[in-house]
Amino acid sequence: MRTRTTSAKTSRHRGDVYGKCACLSFAAHEIHLMDEWEKLAESEYLTKSGYFKRFIRAEARKLKEQSMTDWTTLLGNK
Repeated sequence: MRTRTTSAKTSRHRGDVYGKCACLSFAAHEIHLMDEWEKLAESEYLTKSGYFKRFIRAEARKLKEQSMTDWTTLLGNK
């Protein structure tokens, strides 16, 4: 019987060795988005999962940059 390998202590990843899964659901009127998602992923030579993760990373980066903006410098003190 085969056994799963465990992570080395020098692993850069935190959390569970085996990862995590999440289910994504689409309403009936949004099913076309699944096809679009697949086309977008193929155009970037990625899996759907990889494309989705890249999208989340990009949006998180934008949000972080936005939260780091010093609005008093941009708008002046009022």
